[in-house]
Amino acid sequence: MDHLSAEFAKQRASLKDDVSLLIQDAVKLLQASLDSLQSTVNSFQSRLTSVESVAGEWLMTAESNVRALQNQNQQLLDCLDDLENRSQRANPRILNIRKGSEDGKDLLKFMSELLMQVVGPGVFPLSHGINF
Repeated sequence: MDHLSAEFAKQRASLKDDVSLLIQDAVKLLQASLDSLQSTVNSFQSRLTSVESVAGEWLMTAESNVRALQNQNQQLLDCLDDLENRSQRANPRILNIRKGSEDGKDLLKFMSELLMQVVGPGVFPLSHGINF
């Protein structure tokens, strides 16, 4: 029986060594896989950092361009508003003059004479080509 116990101990030790080797081989494979995954993750992390940097620069440039265009748009709207207001001031409306009152005269000449009679000379600045 001692012989059998010794044989069992010997087989157990052999089995233990075999299982240990199998586990070590499996761990080595898992470690290699883990190292490969870590390398891939590092590569992706590097690429992601690079993309984030480029995207951040692009976004800042785009935001800057949008602000500049908004400012330019506001300036153009202000300029348009000013021009419309000036145009309206430069084009006075004269109401209650009967149709055909100009008696065949040139309309510009008729209006010049009418304004001189009603308002008097020197009230309106002289424009080019208009003589009172």
